[in-house]
Amino acid sequence: DTDANAMTLSLANSLDGDSYLLQAPFMVQSKVLKELLMDEPHIREHFENIHDVGVALVGLGSTNPEVSAQFRSGHITFEDAQRLRREGAVGDICGRHMDINGNECHTSLSDRIIAVSLDELKKIPAVIGVACGEKKKDIIMGALRGKHIDVLITDKDAALAVLDMD
Repeated sequence: DTDANAMTLSLANSLDGDSYLLQAPFMVQSKVLKELLMDEPHIREHFENIHDVGVALVGLGSTNPEVSAQFRSGHITFEDAQRLRREGAVGDICGRHMDINGNECHTSLSDRIIAVSLDELKKIPAVIGVACGEKKKDIIMGALRGKHIDVLITDKDAALAVLDMD
């Protein structure tokens, strides 16, 4: 299951914790629509409350369509994925694309994504990144080099692939 809301609720229930769900689309059709939605009171309040978060659990997404949740969910097309790769993006955290060195890539999709910024994410005391499989090695490396995560949960194949890169 790759539905973030369902996974968030399940994990919070399992740990007897709280979860906060953003009731907004992940990606919209235009920058103007994003700006309008960001002015909605409940969306604005959600982002204002991010400074109260103690732990963030984030997936490390790939721009490789074979393993991309954004591609599988229909948020991006195969052509979008190819364009993101050409623009230097190896993957994303919270929809924020980055290169292999952890630098944010301002891509053709950046202005349409409704998600926490990488700068705001870094202010959270503990950010746990999750990614498995050798094909996720590039985004794992970018997340580590950019110091976007404090903890990595992965599998043997991904860990060995990352170690072979550096």
